[in-house]
Amino acid sequence: MDWKIKENPEDFVVKEVIFDRTEESWKEKMQRIRGNIPEKKERYLWFTLMKKNRDFFTVIGELGSALRISTKDIGYSGTKDRKAVTYQTISVPIEKEKEVRSLKIKGVVISDFRSRNRPIKLGEHKGNAFEIVIRNVSDEKDALAEKIERMKKDGMINYFGEQRFGSVSGANHIIGKLLVKGDFKNAAEIMTETDGSYERKMSAYLKKFPGDYTGAIKQLPLRMVKMFVHAYQSNIWNKCAVRYDGDNTAIPIVGHKTVLKNYPKVNEILNSILVEEDIYTEEFGNTVLRELSSRGTEREYLVFPKDFTYSFSADRKHKGRKIMKLSFFLPKGSYATEVIRQLSEA
Repeated sequence: MDWKIKENPEDFVVKEVIFDRTEESWKEKMQRIRGNIPEKKERYLWFTLMKKNRDFFTVIGELGSALRISTKDIGYSGTKDRKAVTYQTISVPIEKEKEVRSLKIKGVVISDFRSRNRPIKLGEHKGNAFEIVIRNVSDEKDALAEKIERMKKDGMINYFGEQRFGSVSGANHIIGKLLVKGDFKNAAEIMTETDGSYERKMSAYLKKFPGDYTGAIKQLPLRMVKMFVHAYQSNIWNKCAVRYDGDNTAIPIVGHKTVLKNYPKVNEILNSILVEEDIYTEEFGNTVLRELSSRGTEREYLVFPKDFTYSFSADRKHKGRKIMKLSFFLPKGSYATEVIRQLSEA
């Protein structure tokens, strides 16, 4: 593909759409009518974090250090792309409001402060709105427009995108499999091949406690380590989706509670993949690092981008080529890079 994606961070803008309920629920309304109004303590500060060309976990680590709190006390609904301009909602304890308002972090702008009575939980956002600029496009406008209209109507395969697998040289799913199999030594060794702050922390721990690979892995934030297991589950899902050729259906994200016979359309495909992988569903119930256990869930084979608009203009930087601007909404867990990849290959 000759298309140029993310040539500049501003070419890939992601805005998280989160449900921030402030109105009364039916239960709260009835309590107020009866005079039984529970005291609401607004114990958390919510704010919008914009980051430009920054790794998500690095920014979260810097935020925790600056506020002198554990990253466990920083709430967020999902991770965001590095080479992009991204907007998302973050929560911290309300006691840190004054410090948050005066924070200065490279490539980060914090705004839209509001107090709430709960932290943000992982996965509670509805999805993300994308504004994407693709450069060096040589395809005919009419052919591209036809592909886009077809995708709007028929949807696209809901593959997990490359970001799911890429924070450690594209090896996230390999590390995930090692963790599921209980091979913590090899998992830790691959993790420490990169030179990040968390990886350096692991290496320092292993120098102090040689051979304690589970202890080294525990030096990483739990949510980060879980992402490796999720990457492996995503890899299995993608392999199944590649082999499946049918109408829309739910495909399981395999975990220790997954019952494959409940998915008759993909049962045989998944069984053959698990045999190839030499993995059993029960192994996702990690008995050593129980916090890495994953019950499993499911994911629709197709996803339908919403509010999809597009336009074309001349690309002054790449002579004779076009710029294509795309704007659309995807539900959480679906990847804009897959929209682009499937458009380029359709």
